Amino acid sequence: MLLDSITSPVSHKPAFRIAAIYTIIGALWVMLSDKVLSMMVADLPTIVALESYKGWVFVLLTGILIYYLVDTQANISAKFQQQLRERDDELRLTFQNAPTAIITFDMQGRFLSVNESACELFGYTEQELRGVSYKEITHEEDAAQSDQLLQQCARGDLKTYTYETRYVHKDLHVIHGRVHNATVCGPDGRPSILVAQVEDLTRRRKAEQEAREHRERLAHVDRVSLLGEMAAGIAHEINQPLTAISNYADAARRRVLADSADPAKLLKSLEKVSEQAHRAGEVIRRLRALVKKGTSQRDDANVNDLLRDSVNLAAVDARIHDVNIEVDFYPGTLKVFVDHIQIQQVILNLLRNAVDATESGPGQDRTVRATTAIVDNELVEVSVEDRGVGVTDAEGEKLFSPFFTTKKAGMGMGLSISHSIINAHGGHLWFTRNTERGTTFHFTLPIEPGEHDE
Repeated sequence: MLLDSITSPVSHKPAFRIAAIYTIIGALWVMLSDKVLSMMVADLPTIVALESYKGWVFVLLTGILIYYLVDTQANISAKFQQQLRERDDELRLTFQNAPTAIITFDMQGRFLSVNESACELFGYTEQELRGVSYKEITHEEDAAQSDQLLQQCARGDLKTYTYETRYVHKDLHVIHGRVHNATVCGPDGRPSILVAQVEDLTRRRKAEQEAREHRERLAHVDRVSLLGEMAAGIAHEINQPLTAISNYADAARRRVLADSADPAKLLKSLEKVSEQAHRAGEVIRRLRALVKKGTSQRDDANVNDLLRDSVNLAAVDARIHDVNIEVDFYPGTLKVFVDHIQIQQVILNLLRNAVDATESGPGQDRTVRATTAIVDNELVEVSVEDRGVGVTDAEGEKLFSPFFTTKKAGMGMGLSISHSIINAHGGHLWFTRNTERGTTFHFTLPIEPGEHDE
């Protein structure tokens, strides 16, 4: 393990101090020993006798001093080594028992050490992982991103960074992780190892996926319910081209049976049949798209086109309720990245609610107005204005809550689901009260950068 490489620093200071002290004492003894002896002893014979032993006195004194210094240094060194061992044990225990997965890599991406949390996360033992490249357990679709980041670290371009990636567990299930990496440089100042903390996001991502699937199921139920409310208008919209097809076909048949068929008139009747068949087919196509149950798929879309298709479908129901729908399109392309069906569902919900609110008003006010616009050059705004009785303060507080409705018959899920759909697309749904009468609902969506035309 990396922690095993911790060693005490080598120091030459104690040896230098001993040598220096020995030299100083020796020099002082040579220079001052005669004077010291003469001061201590008065008679000459005694001084002469001591002169022969002063070398041994020096050796004795310096031996005692050196013993004292070496013993003191040994005690200090022993305490220092004990502190190092305690710190090493503390770091090792912290590393091994940390609740977050901690890993060290060399600059080629090979595992140097892993703690117990990392072993549990990946399903491998430390022995199985040590020396193995991280690529062996990284999801193949995320390997390129990890390689690029590692190369930047090796060049010294990155010191610390955070990113999300996927790993493959030993039992082959996918692990979602948020990785926090830090580069450690060696004595030469160049990147030496990487220390990584891996936060397990698997449960969170699974919960988010389940929430998305639940929202999509609710949205599908709401779409079916909405189309059920509009059944009479839809049936009328389909019945009109079918009736026209029948009439044109009968006229053509009569001309053929009477042997008086004018080829030009007969061709015109057949063209009318084809035209009405396409009209009916387009209605059915839109209905099938709305009713179809499937996973959310996002793609580029023009908001004006989404509004136009939604209005074409809602206008049928509006005519039955004697309500007119006016549309004011932004003069240009409004490109967004959305799930087409879900955004059409939101628009259709708002239009349907506006028709319901407006149908009880006086004749001159029986108009719903839908508009598209750009806000702050970053957002597309869609607004649906009705001329109904408006929204009270009490209703406004609960308007986007599940199962709340002001209709006599309704699930109370339309606005709640619409609110969730718009939030999931990074937008916002809200309402404002009109100055004279009624309510306007607005929602915004992030516009694709550089994707709107003036």
